[in-house]
Amino acid sequence: MQKRMKTAIGAGAAVLYGLLAACSNPVLPGAANSDQLQGLATGAMARLEFPPDPPLQPDLAFFDATGAERRLRDWRGRVILVNYWATWCAPCVHEMPTLAALQTARGGADFSVVAISLDAADKAAAAQAFLAPFAEAGLAFHHDPTSRHAFAARARGLPLSVLYDRDGRELARLNAGADWSSTDALAVIDAAVTSR
Repeated sequence: MQKRMKTAIGAGAAVLYGLLAACSNPVLPGAANSDQLQGLATGAMARLEFPPDPPLQPDLAFFDATGAERRLRDWRGRVILVNYWATWCAPCVHEMPTLAALQTARGGADFSVVAISLDAADKAAAAQAFLAPFAEAGLAFHHDPTSRHAFAARARGLPLSVLYDRDGRELARLNAGADWSSTDALAVIDAAVTSR
C-alpha cells in the first residue's frame, strides 16, 4: 500500500512538473521557436536578435491612411513584421523597397508587413507620399506621430523590425536596416509562418 502511494505521488509530481514546464514556456507547441529562427540568422539576417525577455506586443493605437485607429491585435491570426521607420532615417528609406518586395512575395492571409511611420504629425503627408509608390505592393501607410508605440517596443533607434507570431508574441527583432527581400529574410519569414 505504502509503495503504491509513493508511486502515485511520484507520478503525480511528474505530471505536475510537466504541466508547470509547459506553462512556463512562452512558445506554444508548433510555434516557431528561437532555436529554429536563430539557425536562420545568417547573411542579411545575421543581426537578428532574440531577447530573452521581449516586451509584450504594444497595445497602443496608431493610425492608418484614413486616420482610423488601428492596433497590432487587428492582425491576430497572422504572422506580422512590424517596421518602425521615418522619412528622416536614411536606413529606413533604403530598406523600404525591400519591405515592399517582402509584402509582395509573402503578404496574404498568413503574413503581413505593418510599417508604422514615426514622422511628426506635420510630416505625415510627406511620409504617406513617400510610401505611396509601395502601396501597389500592399504596403499600407500607418502612422504614430507620438512614437509611443516604438518606445513600448523598446526601440533603440530606427529602423526597428519586430517579428510577431500569430498570437502576438515576439519571435525576433532587428534594430538595423536589412534587405527583407533576400533569401535569408524569406527563410526566416517562411519558418515563422509555417510553424503553427
